[in-house]
Amino acid sequence: MLRDKFNKSLRFRFLSIIFGILIVGTLVTSLAIAINEGITLRNSLKSEGRRLASYIALLSQEPLIMKDAIHLDAIVNEANTDEDVDYVFIYDAQGKPLTSPYASINYRLPEINAVLLQSSGNQKSQDIIRRIKATEPIVEVLAPITMGPNMIESKQIGTVIMGLNEHRMRREISKILLYVIIFNLGGAIVLGLVLFIASTNIVFDPITELAQASSRLAKGDLSTKVDISTMGEVKTLVNSFNEMVDNLEKVTVSRDYVDNILKSMINTLIVVSADNKIMSTNAATCKLLGYKEEELLGQPIGMITDSKDSNREIWMTDLLANDNVGNIEEFYRTKDGREVAVLLSASVMRDENQLLRGIIYVAQDITKRKQAENSLKESEERLHYLASQLMDAQERERKRIAQELHDDLGQSLLSLKLHLDLIARTLPPDLEKSREDCLHCLDYLIEIIENVRCLSYNLTPAVLDIGLKAAVVDLLDEFSEQRGIECTVDFDEIEGLLSSDQKINLYRIIQESLTNISKYSRATRVIVSLKNTGHQVDLSVEDNGEGFEVPEILARRGREKGLGLSSMAERSRIMGGTFNISSRPQSGTKIQVTVPLPGNRASAMIA
Repeated sequence: MLRDKFNKSLRFRFLSIIFGILIVGTLVTSLAIAINEGITLRNSLKSEGRRLASYIALLSQEPLIMKDAIHLDAIVNEANTDEDVDYVFIYDAQGKPLTSPYASINYRLPEINAVLLQSSGNQKSQDIIRRIKATEPIVEVLAPITMGPNMIESKQIGTVIMGLNEHRMRREISKILLYVIIFNLGGAIVLGLVLFIASTNIVFDPITELAQASSRLAKGDLSTKVDISTMGEVKTLVNSFNEMVDNLEKVTVSRDYVDNILKSMINTLIVVSADNKIMSTNAATCKLLGYKEEELLGQPIGMITDSKDSNREIWMTDLLANDNVGNIEEFYRTKDGREVAVLLSASVMRDENQLLRGIIYVAQDITKRKQAENSLKESEERLHYLASQLMDAQERERKRIAQELHDDLGQSLLSLKLHLDLIARTLPPDLEKSREDCLHCLDYLIEIIENVRCLSYNLTPAVLDIGLKAAVVDLLDEFSEQRGIECTVDFDEIEGLLSSDQKINLYRIIQESLTNISKYSRATRVIVSLKNTGHQVDLSVEDNGEGFEVPEILARRGREKGLGLSSMAERSRIMGGTFNISSRPQSGTKIQVTVPLPGNRASAMIA
C-alpha cells in the first residue's frame, strides 16, 4: 500500500524523501557531534588523569626513595576514591610494582569487582590490569616520578600508571547524543512540516489541481480552469494551463458539436479527397441533390459537378495555385439529371509537408436568385425597349410638330406678313399713324416668324439634311451667341459611318449637355470633340465650369437626379455604346460617349 502511494502520489513521495533526508541528516549530524564530543571528553579525561597522575607522582617521591610501601599504598588508595579511576600503580625505575593490588585497584567500582571475582586470588598486578583492560574501556596515563633540583638534571626514579574508566564519559556521550538526536529530530520534524506546508501551498496543491483539471479536460470539459494562488515556475505553469484551456475552448469543439454545425448548415458542404472522391457531405447537400449520404460517399466529385456550362478547369487552376477560390457561379447535377445553379467557394487542405490532402466545397443554391436576375434582366430589356420606343415616338412627335409649325403656322404667319405689308403700302398719306402701327406690327410678326422657325429647327434639326457636323456647329454658334460662352468644335470626318438614328442621338446628347452647362456650370469655355478611332466614334463635351461630385449626383433618385443624365445614358445604350461622366468641384465636367461602328457593337454602360 505504501509502495502504491509512493508510486502514485507525488506529495507522498516528496514527503517521504524529505523526511528520509532529514532523518539521515539528523543521524549523521548527531553521530558527528557524538564523535566530536567523545574525542573532546576523552582528551579532557586524559588531561585530568595526567594532572592527577602527576600529583600522585609528586606525592610519591619521598616514599619511593624510602621504599615506604605502606605510604605509597595510602597515596594510591586515596586516588582510587575517584569514580573515574580504575587503578593506580607505582613502579620503581626497574618497572617493579611498589604498591599492592588491593591498594592500587579501585574495588569500590562494581565493574572492577565483577572482573576480580572472575580472576584467581594470586594473580600478579600485570595480569589483573590486562584483564581489566580486556573487559573495561580504559584510558591509561603515565606520569614519571623524578628526583633532582630541576627538570633538566632530574632523574626518573619511578612511574605512576593510572587507568581511567570511560563509563562516565560514555554516559555523557550517550546523553549528549540523545539530546542531539532529540533536538535534531525535533528540528527536522518542524523543518519537514514547514517545507511540507510551504510546498503543499506553493507546489502540490497547484499540481494536484492541475492534475484534476487535466483529467477533466481529457474528458472533454473545456470550461476547466485552475484557480489557485502560487508563485514562481508553478504560477507560470498554472497560467500556461489556463491560457491553453482558453485557446482550446476557442478553437476546439467536439465531434458532435462539429457534426451538429454541419447538419445545421444551410449551404451545401462536400469534402473531397486528393483523388477527387467524396469523403463527407452534409444534410443540405443531400437535400439539394436528392441523394442519400451513402450514395455520395466514395463517388467521384465529377458525378455532380460536370456540366456543359462549367468553368471548372479554369477555377481549379486558380484553386490549386492560391489554395482557395470564392463566389464562382457553377452548376450541380442532381440525381434526376437537373442542373442547379450554385454560388461555389472551395478551399484546399494540405498536410504539414504542403501535400494536397483534399478539397472542401461550400455552395449556395442560387436558383431563385438566377430566376430573379433573369426576370430583372427581362424587365430591364423591356424598359430599355420602351425607352427607345418613347424616344423614337418623341422624335417623330417633334418632327410632326415641327412640320406643322413650318407648314401650317409658318405659312399662315407668312401670309399674315404679306397682308400687313400690303396694307402698310396701300394706306393713304393722311393715315400715317395707322401705317406706322401697321409697320410696327409687321416687325413684331417677323420676330414671331423667326422664333417659330428656331422652334421648328430645334424640334427637328437639319442633321439629316446638312450633316451632323454642320448641325452641331450651328447649335454651338447659337449657344455661344445667346450665352456668351466660347465654343470650340473638333470633328473628324464621319459622314456615312453612322445611321440617322445615331446622328440624332449624338446631336441630342450634345444639345442636353449644353443645356446642363447653361443651367449649372457657370463655364466660360466648351469644347466638343468627335473622333473616329477606326472601330468606334468617341464624343466628348468638356467645360471649365464649377463641376460637381459625380457619385453624389448619380446616387440621387427620381426628380432629384433629373432626366438629363438619364436621357444621355439611355441614348448611349440605345446606340450600343458607353456613357461616362467625370467631374470634380472647381475642375469642370467632361462627358464621354462611345458609339461602336458596324461590326464592333458593345454593351452600353454608365461609368
